[in-house]
Amino acid sequence: MKVHKVFLIIILLCFTTCLVNSQSKPLLLSSGFVHKKTSTIFPYEIDSFKRTLILSHDKSKNNISVTYIDQNDSGNTTLTIYIYPSEIGTENMLRKELIKSLEAITSNNFNDGSISKFPVRYCHEGYNINGLKAGFSDKNGTTRLLLYECGKWLLKFRIISQKFDSLKLDKIEKMLTERFGYGEERRPITYTLKIVDRFELFPAC
Repeated sequence: MKVHKVFLIIILLCFTTCLVNSQSKPLLLSSGFVHKKTSTIFPYEIDSFKRTLILSHDKSKNNISVTYIDQNDSGNTTLTIYIYPSEIGTENMLRKELIKSLEAITSNNFNDGSISKFPVRYCHEGYNINGLKAGFSDKNGTTRLLLYECGKWLLKFRIISQKFDSLKLDKIEKMLTERFGYGEERRPITYTLKIVDRFELFPAC
């Protein structure tokens, strides 16, 4: 039963994310998978989470997603990390990407007013990385979605849990952001958008 549940969750993630398309294909599960363009390492295990799936969504393997499942939670909590190229300079790009992801997750039954959304910022060694966060609960459990603009790349975290409370999910978010939110090739580049995102000002570091 546990194996079947884990398998169904992986299939659901594959078919509901907006990044999965006809070019998507699984990659070999090597012990330490590396996204070459950003030098991001995806270890086989992160704390109690075990890597179960790596998908490439384009031929050049720039657009990828990596899924982990909590081994101590009977497969009830999954993490998926996405890295893909950013459309630099596009107005409201972060907001559009977030809405597109939410529409895919909710099978296009997306109600913009019913899902909490707010800006976030990750600060590391003088670099400030802006992002947006959304969360909602449904029959599948609680979903958290974080989207960061990291220079030429977008970094997205999707957390689905049928068990953990908000404090535990906050810890998972912090762990993911600190591990993957900064890299040599993902340093924010120096440019200014005419319009950023009309939510509110990003929080100060």
